[in-house]
Amino acid sequence: MLKTIKIVLLIIFCNIFFLTASSSSLYDSHASEGAPHNPRIIKHGTYDPFEDIFGRATTRVKATTVSQSVSNWIEDVDTVNSFLNVALALPLGPALKSGASKALAFAQDEPVNNKFLGAIPGLDAQGKAAAGTLDKVFGDVLVQLKNVVDKPLSLPVAAKAVGRINVNRCKNVLPSAETLWKSAALAMNISTATWPPKANRENACPGKN
Repeated sequence: MLKTIKIVLLIIFCNIFFLTASSSSLYDSHASEGAPHNPRIIKHGTYDPFEDIFGRATTRVKATTVSQSVSNWIEDVDTVNSFLNVALALPLGPALKSGASKALAFAQDEPVNNKFLGAIPGLDAQGKAAAGTLDKVFGDVLVQLKNVVDKPLSLPVAAKAVGRINVNRCKNVLPSAETLWKSAALAMNISTATWPPKANRENACPGKN
């Protein structure tokens, strides 16, 4: 009798072990097949959501008309303004990095539009001069925004960057952009009575519109 009980218990134990092993194998197989593939995790080891922002910035649809280019540029300017107006009030770390990353993504589109409008046939001397000025000065805006993205825990870096950007944009970038917008519109025989508008200024600009 005792021998029979031992045999029954042994059979039950073997069945339980087999079922457990099979379930584990089946789960591992499904998990492997259904696991989402994220090349950034594999490549970098960690996932940085801000890589997506820079990716979108480089694949933004380029303008094919003067009006579209100016409209895109206005959106770029307003987005950068929104960040500059609150940058030094943002908490250091993720919040500051997120704001600077968004501003940088849109700021990167401005040189694209400058190149497009600067090559419009029939552009007058004022427009060409404005495009040339932008070529010389705008790079520092991108450099300073990238500094904030790279060191979002540093208030001195943020303060220096915002200060440099404000001076550059108020004195050089935004006035030149306005001139180029109007010159490009005139070159295409677009009425400038009510369009394009003046470029909105960040709060730091003296006498901002």
